[in-house]
Amino acid sequence: MAKHYSYNKKEYRGKQHLIHLGKKHSVETKLKIGLSKLGNKNMLGKHPSKETKLKISLALKGKVGYWKGKCHKHSEESKQKIRGDKNPAERLEVRAKISQALKGKPSGMKGKNHSKETKKIISEHHKKMIKEGLFNPLSNQHKYPNKPELKFIQICNQFNLPFKYVGDGKFWIEGINPDFVNCNGQKICVEIWGDYWHNRPDERLKDIKKLEILNKYGWKRIEIWEHELDNIELIRQKMILCIL
Repeated sequence: MAKHYSYNKKEYRGKQHLIHLGKKHSVETKLKIGLSKLGNKNMLGKHPSKETKLKISLALKGKVGYWKGKCHKHSEESKQKIRGDKNPAERLEVRAKISQALKGKPSGMKGKNHSKETKKIISEHHKKMIKEGLFNPLSNQHKYPNKPELKFIQICNQFNLPFKYVGDGKFWIEGINPDFVNCNGQKICVEIWGDYWHNRPDERLKDIKKLEILNKYGWKRIEIWEHELDNIELIRQKMILCIL
């Protein structure tokens, strides 16, 4: 007559877990498991009868749910795993796949141009989003200070001038991203102008329009030309005139 041994289910499962801990199924085993489950839909599309529901309800009566008291108490790591990537396209491997998939395919806008009305609507929408802090057009450009701006940063550090660099899109005034802003709460910004680009007629017109917008919001602008960065006394005088 065969002997029957009693065992604790939890203890047995715990031992089984330790035996298989760190082990992985072989490709053959995975294939066998997959084939054994093929066509086995279990309860798919079925619903338990009223009698079965009653039995389940009675069996669970008085038992505390596993997640009771644990809801909304995930660690930050768990929350990140649950949320996943807000924008998977930012991952390099995803971007590489997208690039490969689109290779050789013509763009939907190739050979087409927006009408003046559409351009105006897009422009106004972008300005609104920039103003509300919902869109930074420089976020994907990884903009860093150029040589004249780096020189002004050194001057600020050397003479303790209360200005910080925001030309990478950190600060906007109705579509205008100044190079530097005052750190003490004063509405003063500094623009470092290149001797070549800002002497062009079209750039001069843009600078005049920018100044009008800045003045509308009570901002003062200090313009420092590239060649003036070697003249510390001139920069000091411009600062004093603007603050007074």
